[in-house]
Amino acid sequence: MESYNPKIKLYQKRDLGDTLNAAFSFLRLNSKPFLTAMLRVAGPFALVYVIAEAAFGMGNLEESLAGSSSLGVILINLSNGLFTLILGLAVISYIKLYQQAEGTEVATADVWRETMSHLGSAIGVSILYGLAVGVGFIFLLLPGIYLAVRFMLIMPFLVTENIALDSFSRSSTMVKDNWWRSFGLGIVLLIIMYAVALVFTTPAVLFFGADALFSAYRGNEISADDFSTWKYVLVAIFSAAGTFLGYSILYSGLTFYMGSLVEEKESKGLMAEIESDETATPETEEGDY
Repeated sequence: MESYNPKIKLYQKRDLGDTLNAAFSFLRLNSKPFLTAMLRVAGPFALVYVIAEAAFGMGNLEESLAGSSSLGVILINLSNGLFTLILGLAVISYIKLYQQAEGTEVATADVWRETMSHLGSAIGVSILYGLAVGVGFIFLLLPGIYLAVRFMLIMPFLVTENIALDSFSRSSTMVKDNWWRSFGLGIVLLIIMYAVALVFTTPAVLFFGADALFSAYRGNEISADDFSTWKYVLVAIFSAAGTFLGYSILYSGLTFYMGSLVEEKESKGLMAEIESDETATPETEEGDY
């Protein structure tokens, strides 16, 4: 007999520890359907990133050794940026649909449609976010940090409430009186994300680095030939795997944190439960005893 796992509510008051626990519990309890959906939605874009890394990596290294630059770096960064953006949207979309579903599993096709419906707005919002935070960092760093935290919830709001530019004001309003709390959660999530990335990429980087060092120790000159295409592919695959898990944790944490702040200020989950109870309660006809 299968055990019943109650659905993890999005709109529920939580402290920072409970928010992280909700994110990890959600990923653990829905690991199979969630991973399947992420691979099918964001996987093709991860593949593009891996191909770009393999196709342009060797050229970048050769030109770097020769003292010149390459457009390959730009293409690699663009493919990686698109991959991570779509992955983030897919994570939030899954959580949104998970809350609406009658069961606990969500159809991959629905996640794809939800993700793609927000892609255009997400690209625009991401550019504006980057410009705002970038300008803030130019002015003595602190304004950039302040704005980065103040607008940290724009993507969860963009997807869950189907808004674009208004996501900035929604995030700002929710974080306004909780800046230090939000800053703390953001730091913890970033540490977890980068730690996960290191777990996946460090072994490959250390192996190839050691291989190059031993080659130099033997008196061989280090060149692009020491870093063959398959090595770039392998490192890119490990990097993509780390990104899958790291960003899943990051955006799950941000989304459940958004739900906690909304519940604290607007009682959205409580109001939904009250309305649901009123709808489910049958009216008593006159004359019934």
